[in-house]
Amino acid sequence: MKKVSIVVPIYNVEAYLENCLQSIINQTYRNIEIILVNDGSTDGCKEICEKYKTIDNRIIIVDKENGGLSDARNTGTEYATGEFVLYVDSDDEIKTDTIHNLIKVQEQTNADLICFKNFIIRDGKTDPYYESEKINMYSSKEAYIRYLEGGEISGCVWSRLYSRELAKKVKQPVGVLSEDFATTYKYIMNAKKVVTYDKYLYMYYIRKSSIMSKKSVKHCIDIYNINNEVYTFEKENFSNNEKLINSRYINTLLKDYMFFNEYKDANDLKVE
Repeated sequence: MKKVSIVVPIYNVEAYLENCLQSIINQTYRNIEIILVNDGSTDGCKEICEKYKTIDNRIIIVDKENGGLSDARNTGTEYATGEFVLYVDSDDEIKTDTIHNLIKVQEQTNADLICFKNFIIRDGKTDPYYESEKINMYSSKEAYIRYLEGGEISGCVWSRLYSRELAKKVKQPVGVLSEDFATTYKYIMNAKKVVTYDKYLYMYYIRKSSIMSKKSVKHCIDIYNINNEVYTFEKENFSNNEKLINSRYINTLLKDYMFFNEYKDANDLKVE
């Protein structure tokens, strides 16, 4: 039975952490290790982690100084001993059969990257969704075209199951916001076989306090720089798909510009 390492970066989320951990320890697929990376939390997260460790001996706690989401994920990945890695944000949850379904698909396809769907929950209400449970298999380049086209492959780090080799090969950029955007193209292009699985397995909560609900000038600058980096990569590797590449690049620029004008504040203007 293949082992899955579930990496949970944690920082000041005591109001949501227990629901997240409960959804993980209740997985019907039992061969998992649960790596809780306490990223310098100053609330009650450490105590919650310690409590759950007494409940489930599959839990490993890693305490570190605050370094941000990417640093916590990177740290957790280094501790992973499973054949596969799943990232779960500490204010989100997964369905109880998430790992069971993903391993079943992996054994059918031998993929090292499996992309699945996520519920979006806004203020307690779940956005409408439809799932076909269809499985599609692609080479890395074929998958990247699907990513450019949108819909089939999400840009979120937590919406995929990775082989441990792939997870450790791609480092998430420390100190940079929109780390998902900065790494998605690397994960896809470094995979040997990519599978998309049209099934909803992850519960993503949108709250007013979340990073994605607010943008700073730094966030906008990070998106701008990452967009240029990705665009350069795409021009070099997908020159036959110029229309798709240019469309994504321009759309990201326009969204970034709108965020900048909507969310900027005087303190952020000090960012160099």
